Amino acid sequence: MTEDPVGPSLIRLAIPMIFGLVSILFI
Repeated sequence: MTEDPVGPSLIRLAIPMIFGLVSILFI
């Protein structure tokens, strides 16, 4: 198995969600 497209895609989708949770916590 070499560089599955699912991995990076999940990470890229998780990054905005993390920023969203952080913004909610700070607000």
